[in-house]
Amino acid sequence: MATSTCPICNAAVDSSDAVCRQCGVEFLMRGPQPPVITLSRPVRYRTVPTVVELTSKRWKSIMVLGVLVAVTFGGLCAVAALLIQPEPNSVEMVPVLVCAALSAAGIGIYALGRLGAWWHHG
Repeated sequence: MATSTCPICNAAVDSSDAVCRQCGVEFLMRGPQPPVITLSRPVRYRTVPTVVELTSKRWKSIMVLGVLVAVTFGGLCAVAALLIQPEPNSVEMVPVLVCAALSAAGIGIYALGRLGAWWHHG
């Protein structure tokens, strides 16, 4: 017969015994145990992204692009306003207004990405 150890006192116990002879603990399940399978390395399953995940990435990338455009041109607008210090209603205001318009376009791109993500995914 095969032997195992008692979980309480670590005494050698016959696999057919229902009680440990040393400490008296009862074993609930005796008999042949199922084999333990060990793997030499972890198993990695390759999953294919679903359509929802792919479209979600698309909308998120559009939102990131919108934020980058808005922040970049918003910063350029601030720098241009500080460096040029244009007079109101003058030609010097053109670079500042162009940067402000492009920054607003970036906010629009972000809103478009957010709206698309909501529309397609709820």
